[in-house]
Amino acid sequence: MNPRNGTGIKSGSVFSPMSSITIHDIAKLAGLNSSTVSRALRNDSRVKESTRERIRQIAREHGYIPNLNARSLADGRTHRIAFLMNTLYNGIEIEPATEANRLLSERGYSLMLLLCSGSKEIFKTHLDHLAQKLCDAALIIPGFGENDRDILEKLKLLKCPVIFIDRWPENTEYPAVTTDHAKAMKHLFKCAVSENMDSAFLDLSTGNSASRNRFNAIREELERHRIPYVRELKQMPQFLKEGKRRSLCVFSNGIRPGEYFKELFLSEGAKRPDKFFTCGFDCIGPDVTAYYDKTYLCIQDFKEIARVSSEMLLQLLGGTVLKEKIVKVPPLKVISC
Repeated sequence: MNPRNGTGIKSGSVFSPMSSITIHDIAKLAGLNSSTVSRALRNDSRVKESTRERIRQIAREHGYIPNLNARSLADGRTHRIAFLMNTLYNGIEIEPATEANRLLSERGYSLMLLLCSGSKEIFKTHLDHLAQKLCDAALIIPGFGENDRDILEKLKLLKCPVIFIDRWPENTEYPAVTTDHAKAMKHLFKCAVSENMDSAFLDLSTGNSASRNRFNAIREELERHRIPYVRELKQMPQFLKEGKRRSLCVFSNGIRPGEYFKELFLSEGAKRPDKFFTCGFDCIGPDVTAYYDKTYLCIQDFKEIARVSSEMLLQLLGGTVLKEKIVKVPPLKVISC
């Protein structure tokens, strides 16, 4: 180990950044054999993590660029990982994709973004391409109902490792990384209690696994504390007429704009509660802060979700059996505005 740089590179062993450094050169610099270096650069679990990182550092410092064609011929891999998502206009999807790109590029993989842009047919076409060995593995944020029968049939044809992010097909063997929604809803419930909540509207669909978990968690909290609630907007006028609702909280995935409730409070006998506030996730619309008395946002930790899902995918590519199929990441924080 060279005490100056901690890499195992001998003093005076210098390569020009423009030179074509090879695996054999890295092996000499590291004092290892070429096969060990080759495995380390492929993130092979048979090489100790500390050794893999040391070799990656040497490769980075000397501008090593792998010959992808030669690698593909040698190991039968593309060294590409697909990230299948809906759109680039959604920050919730951009953040994990950006972080996964950074992490996986450090391990010698190129991330390929596959966008479905709201089209189920495009989503299915991307799955067809993945089934033809377009990439070595895939990270997927489902753009449609993750339990859609057509989608599930396409997924069965994939021969590569898959990790779902945020939402996942329940009652299947697919691994996933998501927010700990039970913990997130407990945080939001505490915020609502601090506002003396005495009633609630659950504006949470059960169409996907993430929203379903949020709905079940907050319903459990409300019922445990005997706080009345309704699930559908059409129930709200009667709900508001039945008794004095002093402090009503709207629990939702994304915060609804105020226009959504204006007609409701104009209906006969449906008086606006003394305190009308909302609890949701990640982002708010343009007129939210003006209409609601208070807004609480649970910020999900998508960087950590990307890190965990990328590590799980690399483990699968290295032949490691995952210890957990569904990993739940605690939310980052709750903010108020």
